[in-house]
Amino acid sequence: MRQFLFKAGIFCAINLFLALVYLGITQSFSRERTEAHLFTIPRNQRYDAVFLGASHSRVFSATGNHSRMEKILDKKIVNLSKTAAGLMPEEAYLSYFYEQGNTTSEVVYFLDPFVLYAARWNEDAYFLEDEPIKFDFLAMALRQGLFGLRPSVVGNYLRSKFEIFWLISRRAPPATPDEEARALTNRDEEAVKKRLAVLYPEEVKASNFEKYKPALEAVIRLAQTNGTHITIVFLPTLLGDLPGTYPVKELLLELKKQQAIDFFDFSATMKEPRFYSDHDHLNTAGVEYFMRNYLKKIFSKL
Repeated sequence: MRQFLFKAGIFCAINLFLALVYLGITQSFSRERTEAHLFTIPRNQRYDAVFLGASHSRVFSATGNHSRMEKILDKKIVNLSKTAAGLMPEEAYLSYFYEQGNTTSEVVYFLDPFVLYAARWNEDAYFLEDEPIKFDFLAMALRQGLFGLRPSVVGNYLRSKFEIFWLISRRAPPATPDEEARALTNRDEEAVKKRLAVLYPEEVKASNFEKYKPALEAVIRLAQTNGTHITIVFLPTLLGDLPGTYPVKELLLELKKQQAIDFFDFSATMKEPRFYSDHDHLNTAGVEYFMRNYLKKIFSKL
């Protein structure tokens, strides 16, 4: 009996230690330190705005930018943008935001046209590898038909948690001054070509646009169903005119005409390389300039 109690005590002590480690790590997570949004989405909170997008708007919260952004805009913001996340992943995050009892008056989707042209950014996006197991999120996803994601994406969500040091790896180190100050010096045509090849892994064709258009409409409908106005924004870039932009823009202008959304195209602004860390991501100086000169004006009109 004593041996059993001793072993039980050791077992409980180990589990208590692991629980404390888990809490210690997760409590230190912030939107500036992780892209694992299921760690940071709160419950029953009110926000002025929710941001959606991929890595181009994720930079608004990275390298210490989130607090700067909220100060400039004078808004309480949750940024659900994620690297390599297209329409289907972002719909999943926004759904969970609402599912947790949170509210907002504005969703701003910093939309990249390329997410309407490839499965990699949608049903084949392994964006959940970063995320902790949340059974309420899993149940919601099952109710919603996995948001169109492949079952293998959800399988990877579960399987990835058995990796050693998975939890610690979800937390990024603090930004260094060099990271915050990094700036491009000139536009490199060869680098632009290589980057476009990454962003467009599939052929840009009308059938792909028609395939993913309902996913965009689903995000818009989700926001509206929850009493939220939605604004869609094209961000500044040094990549030039992105392939496949025209039909996306035509769709957005038609939706704006129907008063379903607001739409702003800033893709041809901010052409100075000093505002960028690479050809399509704003650096800290670029983020601050964009917030003060463009996004703040949008919020003043809403």
